[in-house]
Amino acid sequence: KQWYQRRVAITAGTKCLNKGFKSSLGCESGAGKLKKKLKKKCSKLEEDLKKCDYTCSSSTDGGWSKFVDWSECSAACGGGSQTRSRTCTNPAPEKGGADCGGESSETQECNSEECPTPVDGGWSEFGDWSKCSAECNAGTQKRTRSCTNPAPSNGGEKCEGDDGESQTCNLHPCGKDWFEVSFGETPTGDVYWHRSELAYRMGDDFQPTISMRWGNTPAYEGMILQGNLMFFLLDGTYVGITNLFQTATGGIHVSSLRGNEDFVINVPGCGEQKFTKSLYHINIADGPTLAATWNIARHTSDCPDLYGGMQFPTKEANVEKYFLLHYKISKWDSGDLVREKRDARTKSGALEKREDAGDVMFIPDSVEVDVSFSASDLSDDLVVVQS
Repeated sequence: KQWYQRRVAITAGTKCLNKGFKSSLGCESGAGKLKKKLKKKCSKLEEDLKKCDYTCSSSTDGGWSKFVDWSECSAACGGGSQTRSRTCTNPAPEKGGADCGGESSETQECNSEECPTPVDGGWSEFGDWSKCSAECNAGTQKRTRSCTNPAPSNGGEKCEGDDGESQTCNLHPCGKDWFEVSFGETPTGDVYWHRSELAYRMGDDFQPTISMRWGNTPAYEGMILQGNLMFFLLDGTYVGITNLFQTATGGIHVSSLRGNEDFVINVPGCGEQKFTKSLYHINIADGPTLAATWNIARHTSDCPDLYGGMQFPTKEANVEKYFLLHYKISKWDSGDLVREKRDARTKSGALEKREDAGDVMFIPDSVEVDVSFSASDLSDDLVVVQS
């Protein structure tokens, strides 16, 4: 429509020129003389031609430039598309020249090959545990894995979950001479128990120490675990027992927490022998952990020597997930502190020669498990609540 209007204006403008209209577009005029009304009309036609960039000088038609490079394909595989474009600038249309004919862009298909199958990532095996952050009293260690078995490819999913994990380590108490409590896999009757292998000759004062660390699983209501001190003669004859602690719902009963407690052991051939049980030291620390040391004082010395060993009975088959227990024994002989170690037996199974060969004895396997799970005799005890 614009082209048509332009051609009409040019035709009319030519008539104006032939009749003597003086053009400002560089066009030659005839010798005639225009009337005022026609001159006004010719001036309007010339304004229209100016708007169309018309000139009587030579015009330049537009020409296409070269196409630019193809754009990136819209898909890496499975069929996509890409475009390229050109401009009407070689040359650009001037002085009323014609615009370029045709399209300024074009499109083609690309990457029509079939896409490969996606591969989801898989975890490698965990590496070795790192060095524990503490040598005792619970540290942490870590290990890691990588999403390389296989690595995700072709748009596959990344591995789910964490690339690392941590655990507590070196849970045993600090210091020497600790023994870990581990329970048998089968019960004696309905009782699971751990008993020290050796019993130690009691001196003037006898000090059993127990370290208890709560696990990640809280003990259930009614679960009972005891720590008892058993008494023997040198020939292995069992003569008595006293309770040191007993778990309770939400905590633990600690014997003699309120003060000294007397108890009696009936020694064959000697009668009743009196002892005093007192809490020598107690500590509740982070973890949470509880460490308690009792002092067992002997009041008579004219009876045969007694030997003390530890026993831990329970009716729970999986104590380790609730509590971790360690124990050790020290004794005082005439003012000298002696720590008993489980190194008194050689590879041959015989006791090593000691300065006092009667310091230790093996607890016979035939000793019955002597235990009462009633808390009725613990009325003098306090409950230390698990934190």
